[in-house]
Amino acid sequence: MLDNATLTTTADKVKTFWTEFDLKAWSQNVGGSYSEAIQAAIYFSVSFASGFILKRYFKFIFGCLIVSFLLIKGMEFYKLLEIDWVAIKDIFGITPDKKDFVSPMIGVAVGWIKANLVASIAALVGCLIGYKLG
Repeated sequence: MLDNATLTTTADKVKTFWTEFDLKAWSQNVGGSYSEAIQAAIYFSVSFASGFILKRYFKFIFGCLIVSFLLIKGMEFYKLLEIDWVAIKDIFGITPDKKDFVSPMIGVAVGWIKANLVASIAALVGCLIGYKLG
């Protein structure tokens, strides 16, 4: 068990680190910019919360998605709701001659991940930690 003196010195070290921590200097030492560090922190935080909530409320979220899907399809069947599938396919780049519509979406996702590698890694780590702790 830790004695009181050890706890006091540890608390003092944490307080000193917190008061003397300079995010700009740290991010420049790592090789990034201040804005990239803030962006990574935001992506980490949002993904952590998403992973935590997903683990806690997975059954509820999954049930809501199923019920929503069934309601939308039922409303579309009874002509209470009209969905312009052609416009949706145009938005996602799906043309009638293309049978494979997943590849373009994967290509866009991989391109975004390559362009935002630090934010992507922060989001992945945040989501995994949030899911683990949830």
